[in-house]
Amino acid sequence: MLKRYRFSYIIIAFLLTFVLLPVYVHAVDIEGLVLYYTFDAEENNVITDLSGTGNNATINGNPKWETGRNGEALEFNANGDFLEVPDSDSLNSDEMTIALWVNWTGDQLPAKPVQKYTYEQGGYVFKMEGEETNMWIYDENSQTHMYRAVPLPTPGEWTHLAATFDGEIQRGYVNGVKGEKGGNVDMAWAGPIGHSNVPLIIGASGGDTYTGLIDEIAIYSRALSEEEILESMEQGHGVIAVKPLGKLPLCWGRIKADLSY
Repeated sequence: MLKRYRFSYIIIAFLLTFVLLPVYVHAVDIEGLVLYYTFDAEENNVITDLSGTGNNATINGNPKWETGRNGEALEFNANGDFLEVPDSDSLNSDEMTIALWVNWTGDQLPAKPVQKYTYEQGGYVFKMEGEETNMWIYDENSQTHMYRAVPLPTPGEWTHLAATFDGEIQRGYVNGVKGEKGGNVDMAWAGPIGHSNVPLIIGASGGDTYTGLIDEIAIYSRALSEEEILESMEQGHGVIAVKPLGKLPLCWGRIKADLSY
């Protein structure tokens, strides 16, 4: 009899989880998250922004859908394959974090998987060149500030990259660990970041290149801590897409943890 009741409780808890799942997910409010793509669905050539701010991306060129780090990813071949996100105030902040998974081919440096800048107005560029992955920030006076301590991703392997700026210090992370290689570790300078009115570009546009896969990209209007970088790398960026089945275990794992208290 006890086993029967216990089984009934499990079934009820399971059903309630899926009834309440949309409420749980939509109630999650991740501070500062302004762009989040899981690359698990597109409609009419548009990638939906899961952060809730409406920073949807239009697919340009012919990037290919491939198996990603989680679910699906887009493969860019450096021949005009890119995502274009219209300019918005949410993408022009004085503090920021860029985080993404890359599976880089090792070809064509320098590479710029993420960029939003002009030399005249300023902005930011996530850049790979030489032996470094760095984040260039252009201030409102067109002066360049670079974090240059994170090593390049290993070609053919999934690598999590992140860079932050808290208004005073730039930091970079690879696979959740703060970079300690080379110069400009904890690059200090006083902002603000120059606010450009050009689109955000992900992939390869014009003379700028990136060859390889990109998955799970997020941008915040604040600097995540090292702990938050590691957590988001392992679990995603809070507003998890419940619709893609490949992401459901992450949501279920979080809900199970919450129900355990």
